Amino acid sequence: MIYPGFFYRIIYPGLTYDYKENGISMVSLLPKLKATTVITTMNTPKIMYKLTYGNALKKALIKGTFKKSGMKNVNWISLNMVKMSKVEKRQKWLKNIEQKFANM
Repeated sequence: MIYPGFFYRIIYPGLTYDYKENGISMVSLLPKLKATTVITTMNTPKIMYKLTYGNALKKALIKGTFKKSGMKNVNWISLNMVKMSKVEKRQKWLKNIEQKFANM
C-alpha cells in the first residue's frame, strides 16, 4: 500500500525536479530516467472509475505530478476488478508485468 504522502516525499523540488525561472514550469533532475510506470489495482470496474470519479489518478498523479515535473514516457497499468478475478487471471497479469519489465 502506498500512503498519500509517499509521492510527495520522493518527488520533491531540488531532488527529482526543479522549477524554471518562471516559477511555474518544471524541469526533471533525472535526465537518465527513461520511463516511469505506475501500476495500480482496484476493485471498481474501469469504466465506472473513469466516468464516475473522473479518472483522478491519471489527472493528478500522471499528468499533474509525473509529467508536470518533466518525467517522460509515463505509463499506467491498471488492474481492475481484482477481488472478483480468478487466480489464473491474476497470475496472467503478473506474468505480463514481469515480461514487460524483463524486456527493458
